[in-house]
Amino acid sequence: MRNRILIHVLVTNFLIMLIFSVAAVLNEEAKMNISRTNGLFGWLSADIAFTSIFFFGFFATFFGSVGYVLSMQFYSPMTCMNAYLLEPFFAQMLGLLFGIDKSPGIVTILGVIAIVFGTVIANKGSQAMLKDGKRTIPKVEGDFTGASGSAGHGVDIEAANPVVSGSEELSHLQML
Repeated sequence: MRNRILIHVLVTNFLIMLIFSVAAVLNEEAKMNISRTNGLFGWLSADIAFTSIFFFGFFATFFGSVGYVLSMQFYSPMTCMNAYLLEPFFAQMLGLLFGIDKSPGIVTILGVIAIVFGTVIANKGSQAMLKDGKRTIPKVEGDFTGASGSAGHGVDIEAANPVVSGSEELSHLQML
């Protein structure tokens, strides 16, 4: 399971880096040099390389990506999706609160409305599927300790969501 998470995070970060690099060269007139003003590799300048790589790259990007993947061990995928989709809204509000960002424009406001609308639709669809019996939530049978370390006797997996990575680990589950 841990190898799958690591591979997922590394591949995702590589693809994001590649897409953003190509977009910067095509749209923002970035050059293929280490100039701090318009160089694609400006983050490799000797005076800021450590800060750029270690603090911004490792902490913000790596731990930010891994945080959402690991949170699915403790929370339902729907809860993680809601947090992930609403993150830009809360980042904008915190930026305004601390004075490091401007008030959102019309495009940002329309984007937030679209995200909230999509989140509400997804949540209502999930609840309707549960109500109609098209989707079931497995229950833990017997004494089982989930990823959080708490006993899972009769615990709803959607709420506790312990790590279940393969069919050999499904023997303790029963479907409703």
